[in-house]
Parts: sequence; structure tokens; C-alpha cells
Amino acid sequence: MEALAQRIYGDAAKERPELIQELRDANPHLENLNDLPDGTPVLVPPSGDPKIDDVSTAADPQLEAAMADLAGALNDFEQRRSEVLTERQETFAESARLASSQPLRDAGGRDVVAQLDSIVRDTATLISDVGVERKALADDLLTARTILHPVRRRPS
Repeated sequence: MEALAQRIYGDAAKERPELIQELRDANPHLENLNDLPDGTPVLVPPSGDPKIDDVSTAADPQLEAAMADLAGALNDFEQRRSEVLTERQETFAESARLASSQPLRDAGGRDVVAQLDSIVRDTATLISDVGVERKALADDLLTARTILHPVRRRPS
């Protein structure tokens, strides 16, 4: 692991042993380097030193294609999940509208009106929950994109 850290971080690996531990923590699959197949990906945690972290490397077409595919998959997931949440929110809003309709309330007795009131309250909570899910989705996607950002390489 020390040799790998030396290749990645240069002399900084010797001066800052925590970089080796961060590399080990980010890559538990590297515990036994002798058993790794060629091409095994390595997550390189930033060192915090712009001289090391901003080093330009030659573009890797496979990496670039994989990153583009992953970005596309995240975008597709975001769009589909957003559509599902919108459909749920619209369904809950329609349920609340129907439960609030005066003709339906007039047709039922006191027990029916109490049940309809309960439906309106419950759907308001469900609509609020959709908002919470939207926020969580946005946060999760931001986290995923932030984590993936350091993996991208700048062109030479």
C-alpha cells in the first residue's frame, strides 16, 4: 500500500502518513494487492495539496466513457424518480380534493365526514412526505455527483 501511495502522491506519502490510511480506507478491496486483477479501480482521496490534486493526466477513453454513462444514468434516475414523485403528489392532491368535495360530504353522515376529514389530513401529510423525498433525492444525487467529481480527469 505504501508503494501505491508513493506512486499516487509522490513524496507527500512519506511526509504525510495519513494519506496512506485514507487511501486504505477508501479502498478496502486493496487489502491484498497481490491478488488484485489488472485494471482494478482505485479511488484516490484528495490530498488537500493543489500541487498533487490538480496534476493533469492523459485522458483515459474508457474512464471518460464510463463517467459519461454514469452521469447519464444518474440523470435518467433523477428524471424518472422526479416523475414518480410528481405522480404521487398529484394523486394525493386529487384524493384530498375529492375528500373535500361538498357533494360527497353532503351525501354522507357524520361518520363519513369524519373519515373524509381524516383522509384530507392524511393526504396533506403524504404530500409533505413527497416534498421530503424530493429533498432527499436532490441531496443524494448531489452527494453522488460530488463523490464522482474528483474521479474525472482534466484533459492534458
